[in-house]
Amino acid sequence: MEKKQLRLTWKIGGEAGFGIKSAGLAFAKAIMRAGYEAFDYTEYPSLIRGGHNTYQITVSDRPVASASSKVDILVALNRETIDKHLDELAEGAVVIYDGEEIKLSGARKKGVDYISVPMKKIAGESGGEIMRNTVAIGASLAVVGLPTSALENVIKEVFAHKPEVIAANDRAIEQGYDFVKKNHPDSRFKYRLAPRKNGHRMMIAGNEAMGLGALAAGLNFFSAYPMTPSTSLFLYIAGKAVSEGVVVKHAEDEISVINMALGAAHVGARAMCATSGGGFALMGEALGLAGVSETPIVIVDVQRPGPATGMPTWTEQADLRFVLHTAQGEFPRIVLAPGDASECFYQTAEALNLAEIYQLPVIVLSDKFLGEGAATVPLFDEKKITIDRGKLLTEQKIGKDFKRYKITADGVSPRVLPGAKQGIFSADSYEHDEYGFSSETAEDRIAQVDKRARKLSAAAETLGGAKLYGSPKAKITLVGWGSTKGPVLDALELLPARLKSKINFLHLNVVWPLPVKAIKQALKPTGILAVPRRAIAIENNSTGQLASLIRQEAGIQIKEKILRYDGRPFFPEELAERIAKLVR
Repeated sequence: MEKKQLRLTWKIGGEAGFGIKSAGLAFAKAIMRAGYEAFDYTEYPSLIRGGHNTYQITVSDRPVASASSKVDILVALNRETIDKHLDELAEGAVVIYDGEEIKLSGARKKGVDYISVPMKKIAGESGGEIMRNTVAIGASLAVVGLPTSALENVIKEVFAHKPEVIAANDRAIEQGYDFVKKNHPDSRFKYRLAPRKNGHRMMIAGNEAMGLGALAAGLNFFSAYPMTPSTSLFLYIAGKAVSEGVVVKHAEDEISVINMALGAAHVGARAMCATSGGGFALMGEALGLAGVSETPIVIVDVQRPGPATGMPTWTEQADLRFVLHTAQGEFPRIVLAPGDASECFYQTAEALNLAEIYQLPVIVLSDKFLGEGAATVPLFDEKKITIDRGKLLTEQKIGKDFKRYKITADGVSPRVLPGAKQGIFSADSYEHDEYGFSSETAEDRIAQVDKRARKLSAAAETLGGAKLYGSPKAKITLVGWGSTKGPVLDALELLPARLKSKINFLHLNVVWPLPVKAIKQALKPTGILAVPRRAIAIENNSTGQLASLIRQEAGIQIKEKILRYDGRPFFPEELAERIAKLVR
């Protein structure tokens, strides 16, 4: 009989300024170095300062790719945290709080263990009240039974050039740990974690993985305007700009962002820019310029709920149709939708290749849940990253009669860098002939539209982008894209074996061109007497945008849907329950 999977969720909450995120990330790294898998998820309001902030970590002895809805250990740095998250506490949960500062009258839940730790007092004695979060982490390690050594190493790395800060934090950790050990017996606690070996792992968020993938693929130019939840991608690449030799521009708005990137790409840089839905809306006209001028560019859209400003610090998958149709007229584009941190790394690197191979805009669709959620993953293999610049010609290969927009069988024309001898051409926003000179003849218009369209047909033959998890003979297929991958796979692990055997999962990380052949193979019956497979779409939007796209392109209608659009991601426990109800 298979051993039951460990799944423990630790959550810390308090006001902005309490060091919620730094404490959570430090605890997550300590968990990882103790040999466990982890996935973190953070919630914060769209305020400049203040408001209720949380950071939660789901810990497992197996790979984990989603956040849990139930909390096993709640660290409350204020009373509001207990009030807001009381209903999330699992049976046998532990609440760590400061009893000298927080009174629990009316805030207790049956079956929950309340551990009072004088965090403010200990922090004051250790180096300052600001270190209450550090005391809380020390207390948390005592509750789960892990040594403090892993956390102390994390502190040393964070404050490498501040020995006095390291010493103060070490004192706070030890005193929080010792207080719990001396005053609360181990037998009280439901979960006990022993250090284990788990190979070489790292903890990285989707936005960071995207930045790393772009750098590995030779990124030269990056532009952005800070827009949650894409900002951490901007900050990551900016932090590497000097060491990696990348030009990074903080533009005044998203119109400038994409035009700067287009200019850089035009003269030969591998260029990328990033935003969220509201910023992408401003990029529409320039996206069309990239299409008609066939300029290779990568645009990252880290989605959040709209319309308009919407919910800036929450998550959703509602920009799919938007990015497919932005800009007037018809021109090809490729849309990638990575499902986890590893796919963020490899697909962002590949996006830079695809942009140059097919000379078109490549859009990478992520979202807040994936972009800001950090997970433990195997180390990325940069040796797998290759650089392919497509039909970029050297001066020696240009020839006497260079046609920048030459009609070709695959739709991709030869390309040169401006200034190359004998490589003169015109590039602007007008329809044109093969040399790039503006033309309004019917012949040139039809030839160029058809030529550009052939690129997508060629890309569809090589891109793939659909992977089936589980038995191909399963009677029920769950269908999802992008960041739903982790919650769905985790939910399947929670289902009873008799239900799990009936279900597989089709995940798409390329949504345009849609991998129609793979979708039909997974969803359509084979043989005269075959029973049609039952499909259930799982999406973080209100209309089932992928399901409608599948009906449009593959002729398959997915009637059953599990949709979420309240700004929160799918939690595997809730998803498993909804899947089980539909299946039964």
